[in-house]
Amino acid sequence: MKKLPRILIYFSILIAVIFLSVSIARDYVAHVYLSEYKSGLKEKRQDTGRQGHLLRRSLELSPSNAETLFELGRFYVNEKHIGKSRKDRNKSYELAKGYFQEALIRKPTDGRNRATYAWHIGNKGKTNEAIEHFNEAINLGSTDAYLHMIYAMWCVNQVKKEINFTNTVQFVEKYRDEQKRDETLKSYDKRSINGVSIATFLRTGQEEWDKALSLGTRRNRAAYNSIADLNLLRYELDKAIGNYNRANNNLMLTRCYIIKGDYNRSVKILGFVIKGGGTPFWGNLAIIKKLLMFVIDTDPKNYQSFYWLGETHTRLRKTEKAILNFKTTVQLNPKHIDAHLNLAKLYNQTGKIDLAIEEYETILEQDPNHKEATRLLGEAIRSKYKDAEFLIKP
Repeated sequence: MKKLPRILIYFSILIAVIFLSVSIARDYVAHVYLSEYKSGLKEKRQDTGRQGHLLRRSLELSPSNAETLFELGRFYVNEKHIGKSRKDRNKSYELAKGYFQEALIRKPTDGRNRATYAWHIGNKGKTNEAIEHFNEAINLGSTDAYLHMIYAMWCVNQVKKEINFTNTVQFVEKYRDEQKRDETLKSYDKRSINGVSIATFLRTGQEEWDKALSLGTRRNRAAYNSIADLNLLRYELDKAIGNYNRANNNLMLTRCYIIKGDYNRSVKILGFVIKGGGTPFWGNLAIIKKLLMFVIDTDPKNYQSFYWLGETHTRLRKTEKAILNFKTTVQLNPKHIDAHLNLAKLYNQTGKIDLAIEEYETILEQDPNHKEATRLLGEAIRSKYKDAEFLIKP
């Protein structure tokens, strides 16, 4: 009978060790799943089904892990909604919200998680609640540059949704009106987003960016773009140009120079995009054409805008439109050699050999040493007289 208590003690210790070992093993496997998920994010893997499975398995094994809960919230925020119904989108939103809230309960002192949650609910229209969470997040980490940056970006994005400064015509009128009155932000006071004035968003965005930069936040393209957007919304045009230039955002640079009335500079930048081709050109084709047409409508003697519109139509294989654009270019500027050369090539392609020869000869009158024009003129003449020889053969 005396041995029984000792056996019970050993047995209890054994059970405790087993439970502890199982718990450690579960936490370890959960960590492996979470690590694999993060590795997929870094490598930009697109298998969202696999990514979601890894997070859910990690949570099953370690249900109180705040980091996993947070990542699940972010996963459902970023989940692709293409082809999904409103019901499915709302379900994803509720799932994300639930995971974020549970993560905050598990780790209420995590400022970054709280800021991400604020961003999420703020984008769903819960503006005042988002602001409260952003402020609380910053109180938790006032020296964390990331928190100030994400709050600043969110403020700028809220205003961008309300004020479409990609509508160049409308923004030019607004800018010039503001310049006359010299009341940069007062007109914004009368406009609000869910009860918060736009001027407040812009002031907060500026304050938070100032803090983020003073704390040494990383100045990458996303940061420069956001700061430039803020500058533009505040009608600080020269500052916006500087930051869009650092972000290599040529389309927004073009818009800024259009707003400024410097059409030659704006068309020069667009020409750089068109000439470069690739994704910057093809991915923004509609915008590029719209901006060129805005310049043409505003400054109909701007021959470079007609030239680059001709280049655009050439790439689109809209030959007749390209010919009209290049003809307008040389009418406005008879010394535009590239326009003459492109016009000659298009005439040659469409069988108008005599017109092509005229254009090559015009180029050589201006530049007798133009090698390409010399070579192509010779080919055009040979082509013309080769056809003539064929016609006179018995």
